[in-house]
Amino acid sequence: SLGDSAEDSPDGLTKMFEHIHAHARFYRVMLSQNGDPAFGERIRRYIDKRLRSVLPAAQRSQPLTELYLSFIVSGSVGVFGWWLEHSMPYTPAEMATISQQLASVILNNPR
Repeated sequence: SLGDSAEDSPDGLTKMFEHIHAHARFYRVMLSQNGDPAFGERIRRYIDKRLRSVLPAAQRSQPLTELYLSFIVSGSVGVFGWWLEHSMPYTPAEMATISQQLASVILNNPR
């Protein structure tokens, strides 16, 4: 299931949110509507690659997996933007937990 890899554990996600927090001004600009679309796309590709790396092989071949991954990847970038736009009301650790829970609900409930 999602989160079995150390890289995508809450600790790994916490580090990602800590990085965003430490460079909040940069990310706020780059992920805004006036930001660089290529930057957002690079983040999407990075998240997609990480998610695929922790999926069981059997799940990778399920027809809806591509749709689920697209949803989670786009949602993740949206979560980063929301967090920044709302002055980061939750800690990086809290955001990591929330993000992992949201992704797990989707990936662990295939149709």
